[in-house]
Amino acid sequence: MTIPRKSDVVVIGGGVIGTSIAFNLARMGAGKVVLLERRQLASGSTGLSSGLVRMHYDNPLEGNFAFKSLETFQHFDEIVGGDCGFARTGFLRTVKPHNLEELKANVTMLQSIGVNTRLVTRDEIRVLERLCTRIPAMETGTIRRGHAGINDHTPDKHALLGPAPGIEGFYCAIGFSRHGFKEAPVVGQAMAELILNGRAEIVDITPLRLTRFEEGQPYHGPYPYHD
Repeated sequence: MTIPRKSDVVVIGGGVIGTSIAFNLARMGAGKVVLLERRQLASGSTGLSSGLVRMHYDNPLEGNFAFKSLETFQHFDEIVGGDCGFARTGFLRTVKPHNLEELKANVTMLQSIGVNTRLVTRDEIRVLERLCTRIPAMETGTIRRGHAGINDHTPDKHALLGPAPGIEGFYCAIGFSRHGFKEAPVVGQAMAELILNGRAEIVDITPLRLTRFEEGQPYHGPYPYHD
Protein backbone atom coordinates (compact mmCIF):
# COMPACT_ATOMS: atom_id res chain seq x y z
CA MET A 1 0.00 0.00 0.00
CA THR A 2 1.27 3.46 -0.90
CA ILE A 3 1.58 5.88 2.02
CA PRO A 4 0.10 9.32 1.21
CA ARG A 5 2.75 12.02 0.88
CA LYS A 6 0.55 14.70 2.43
CA SER A 7 -1.89 14.71 5.32
CA ASP A 8 -3.40 17.03 7.91
CA VAL A 9 -3.01 14.57 10.80
CA VAL A 10 -0.98 11.36 11.10
CA VAL A 11 -1.95 8.79 13.72
CA ILE A 12 0.69 6.17 14.51
CA GLY A 13 -0.70 2.87 15.73
CA GLY A 14 -3.66 0.93 14.40
CA GLY A 15 -4.91 -0.58 17.65
CA VAL A 16 -8.14 0.30 19.38
CA ILE A 17 -6.79 3.64 20.67
CA GLY A 18 -5.25 4.78 17.39
CA THR A 19 -8.26 3.83 15.30
CA SER A 20 -10.58 5.58 17.76
CA ILE A 21 -8.50 8.77 17.58
CA ALA A 22 -8.41 8.63 13.77
CA PHE A 23 -12.16 7.95 13.58
CA ASN A 24 -12.99 10.88 15.85
CA LEU A 25 -10.59 13.24 14.08
CA ALA A 26 -12.20 12.43 10.74
CA ARG A 27 -15.70 12.72 12.21
CA MET A 28 -14.85 16.14 13.65
CA GLY A 29 -13.54 17.49 10.34
CA ALA A 30 -9.78 17.27 10.85
CA GLY A 31 -9.18 17.01 7.11
CA LYS A 32 -7.06 14.23 5.65
CA VAL A 33 -6.26 11.77 8.45
CA VAL A 34 -3.66 9.06 7.81
CA LEU A 35 -3.44 6.04 10.12
CA LEU A 36 -0.15 4.13 10.13
CA GLU A 37 0.30 0.53 11.28
CA ARG A 38 3.27 -1.64 10.37
CA ARG A 39 1.15 -4.75 9.84
CA GLN A 40 -2.63 -5.17 9.89
CA LEU A 41 -4.98 -3.31 12.22
CA ALA A 42 -5.04 -4.56 15.83
CA SER A 43 -1.82 -6.54 15.31
CA GLY A 44 -0.43 -5.54 18.71
CA SER A 45 -1.96 -5.47 22.19
CA THR A 46 -5.49 -4.86 20.92
CA GLY A 47 -5.58 -8.11 18.98
CA LEU A 48 -4.46 -10.02 22.07
CA SER A 49 -6.83 -8.27 24.46
CA SER A 50 -9.66 -10.20 26.13
CA GLY A 51 -11.90 -7.25 25.28
CA LEU A 52 -13.26 -6.83 28.81
CA VAL A 53 -15.70 -3.92 29.08
CA ARG A 54 -16.19 -3.27 32.81
CA MET A 55 -17.34 -0.21 34.72
CA HIS A 56 -15.85 -0.67 38.19
CA TYR A 57 -12.93 1.61 39.01
CA ASP A 58 -11.54 3.27 42.13
CA ASN A 59 -11.28 6.70 40.48
CA PRO A 60 -13.80 8.96 38.73
CA LEU A 61 -11.65 9.64 35.66
CA GLU A 62 -11.52 6.06 34.42
CA GLY A 63 -15.04 5.47 35.67
CA ASN A 64 -16.14 8.21 33.27
CA PHE A 65 -13.97 6.83 30.47
CA ALA A 66 -15.55 3.40 30.79
CA PHE A 67 -19.14 4.52 31.36
CA LYS A 68 -19.22 7.03 28.51
CA SER A 69 -17.53 4.51 26.18
CA LEU A 70 -20.22 1.90 26.88
CA GLU A 71 -22.70 3.60 24.53
CA THR A 72 -20.34 3.08 21.60
CA PHE A 73 -20.01 -0.65 22.32
CA GLN A 74 -23.78 -0.99 22.76
CA HIS A 75 -24.62 0.91 19.57
CA PHE A 76 -21.51 0.26 17.52
CA ASP A 77 -23.38 -0.36 14.27
CA GLU A 78 -25.14 3.02 14.48
CA ILE A 79 -22.11 5.04 15.62
CA VAL A 80 -19.22 3.39 13.76
CA GLY A 81 -20.70 0.70 11.54
CA GLY A 82 -20.56 -3.09 11.70
CA ASP A 83 -20.72 -5.51 14.60
CA CYS A 84 -18.09 -5.22 17.34
CA GLY A 85 -19.25 -8.41 19.07
CA PHE A 86 -20.22 -6.72 22.34
CA ALA A 87 -22.05 -9.00 24.79
CA ARG A 88 -23.45 -7.84 28.14
CA THR A 89 -22.39 -10.29 30.85
CA GLY A 90 -22.27 -8.31 34.10
CA PHE A 91 -19.24 -7.92 36.35
CA LEU A 92 -18.60 -8.91 39.97
CA ARG A 93 -15.87 -7.17 41.98
CA THR A 94 -14.87 -8.67 45.31
CA VAL A 95 -12.54 -7.10 47.86
CA LYS A 96 -10.85 -8.19 51.07
CA PRO A 97 -12.64 -7.25 54.31
CA HIS A 98 -10.26 -4.37 55.06
CA ASN A 99 -11.27 -2.73 51.76
CA LEU A 100 -15.00 -2.74 52.48
CA GLU A 101 -15.29 0.99 53.19
CA GLU A 102 -13.32 1.80 50.02
CA LEU A 103 -15.67 -0.45 48.06
CA LYS A 104 -18.72 1.33 49.45
CA ALA A 105 -17.23 4.73 48.60
CA ASN A 106 -16.33 3.65 45.06
CA VAL A 107 -19.80 2.22 44.42
CA THR A 108 -21.31 5.54 45.53
CA MET A 109 -18.88 7.44 43.31
CA LEU A 110 -19.67 5.26 40.27
CA GLN A 111 -23.41 5.56 40.88
CA SER A 112 -23.02 9.36 40.82
CA ILE A 113 -21.45 9.03 37.36
CA GLY A 114 -24.36 6.92 36.16
CA VAL A 115 -22.96 3.40 36.37
CA ASN A 116 -25.57 0.74 37.14
CA THR A 117 -23.81 -0.79 40.13
CA ARG A 118 -24.64 -1.77 43.70
CA LEU A 119 -23.27 -3.65 46.66
CA VAL A 120 -24.19 -7.32 46.86
CA THR A 121 -24.22 -9.50 49.94
CA ARG A 122 -22.25 -12.65 50.62
CA ASP A 123 -25.48 -14.65 50.31
CA GLU A 124 -26.18 -13.21 46.85
CA ILE A 125 -22.69 -14.22 45.71
CA ARG A 126 -23.28 -17.74 47.03
CA VAL A 127 -26.47 -17.96 44.99
CA LEU A 128 -24.53 -16.99 41.87
CA GLU A 129 -21.90 -19.61 42.62
CA ARG A 130 -24.56 -22.29 43.07
CA LEU A 131 -26.15 -21.34 39.75
CA CYS A 132 -22.79 -21.70 38.01
CA THR A 133 -22.17 -25.15 39.47
CA ARG A 134 -25.56 -26.31 38.19
CA ILE A 135 -24.48 -25.70 34.60
CA PRO A 136 -22.87 -29.00 33.51
CA ALA A 137 -20.34 -27.30 31.24
CA MET A 138 -19.10 -25.22 34.17
CA GLU A 139 -18.29 -28.32 36.22
CA THR A 140 -16.24 -30.01 33.52
CA GLY A 141 -14.95 -26.95 31.67
CA THR A 142 -11.23 -26.57 31.05
CA ILE A 143 -9.00 -23.96 29.46
CA ARG A 144 -9.07 -24.37 25.67
CA ARG A 145 -6.37 -21.90 24.72
CA GLY A 146 -4.53 -18.83 25.90
CA HIS A 147 -2.36 -16.01 24.66
CA ALA A 148 -0.21 -13.23 26.05
CA GLY A 149 0.26 -9.61 25.08
CA ILE A 150 2.20 -6.57 26.20
CA ASN A 151 1.14 -5.13 29.56
CA ASP A 152 2.39 -1.54 29.55
CA HIS A 153 2.34 0.03 33.01
CA THR A 154 3.07 3.63 33.94
CA PRO A 155 4.22 4.48 37.50
CA ASP A 156 0.65 5.25 38.64
CA LYS A 157 -0.94 2.67 36.31
CA HIS A 158 -2.82 5.28 34.30
CA ALA A 159 -2.40 6.36 30.69
CA LEU A 160 -0.29 9.21 29.37
CA LEU A 161 -2.56 11.55 27.41
CA GLY A 162 -1.71 14.88 25.90
CA PRO A 163 0.94 16.91 24.08
CA ALA A 164 4.58 15.84 24.29
CA PRO A 165 6.59 18.59 26.00
CA GLY A 166 8.85 20.50 23.64
CA ILE A 167 7.50 18.95 20.42
CA GLU A 168 4.89 21.10 18.74
CA GLY A 169 1.97 19.18 17.25
CA PHE A 170 3.00 15.81 18.73
CA TYR A 171 0.47 14.13 21.04
CA CYS A 172 0.61 10.86 22.95
CA ALA A 173 -2.05 8.38 24.04
CA ILE A 174 -0.03 5.52 25.50
CA GLY A 175 0.60 3.45 28.64
CA PHE A 176 -2.96 2.39 29.37
CA SER A 177 -1.92 -0.21 31.94
CA ARG A 178 -4.54 -2.80 30.88
CA HIS A 179 -7.44 -0.33 30.73
CA GLY A 180 -7.28 0.83 27.12
CA PHE A 181 -9.78 -1.37 25.29
CA LYS A 182 -12.88 -0.42 27.25
CA GLU A 183 -11.90 3.26 27.35
CA ALA A 184 -10.97 3.67 23.69
CA PRO A 185 -14.17 5.30 22.36
CA VAL A 186 -14.03 8.22 24.81
CA VAL A 187 -10.23 8.49 24.80
CA GLY A 188 -10.37 8.83 21.02
CA GLN A 189 -12.92 11.61 21.24
CA ALA A 190 -11.05 13.38 24.05
CA MET A 191 -7.77 13.30 22.12
CA ALA A 192 -9.46 14.55 18.95
CA GLU A 193 -11.01 17.43 20.89
CA LEU A 194 -7.64 18.27 22.44
CA ILE A 195 -5.85 18.21 19.09
CA LEU A 196 -8.45 20.25 17.22
CA ASN A 197 -9.82 22.56 19.91
CA GLY A 198 -7.03 22.71 22.49
CA ARG A 199 -9.11 21.06 25.20
CA ALA A 200 -10.89 17.75 25.84
CA GLU A 201 -14.56 18.41 26.52
CA ILE A 202 -16.08 14.95 26.99
CA VAL A 203 -13.76 14.18 29.94
CA ASP A 204 -11.05 16.37 31.47
CA ILE A 205 -7.83 14.44 30.75
CA THR A 206 -5.51 17.02 32.30
CA PRO A 207 -4.74 14.74 35.30
CA LEU A 208 -3.15 12.27 32.86
CA ARG A 209 -0.78 14.79 31.24
CA LEU A 210 2.70 13.56 30.37
CA THR A 211 4.39 15.96 32.79
CA ARG A 212 2.56 14.80 35.92
CA PHE A 213 5.37 12.60 37.24
CA GLU A 214 7.96 15.32 36.79
CA GLU A 215 5.58 17.63 38.64
CA GLY A 216 5.16 15.12 41.46
CA GLN A 217 1.46 14.70 40.74
CA PRO A 218 0.73 11.07 39.82
CA TYR A 219 -2.96 10.33 39.46
CA HIS A 220 -4.72 8.25 42.13
CA GLY A 221 -8.35 7.84 43.05
CA PRO A 222 -9.55 8.93 46.50
CA TYR A 223 -10.43 5.40 47.63
CA PRO A 224 -7.81 2.94 46.33
CA TYR A 225 -7.88 -0.73 47.31
CA HIS A 226 -4.96 -2.09 49.32
CA ASP A 227 -3.51 -5.61 49.36
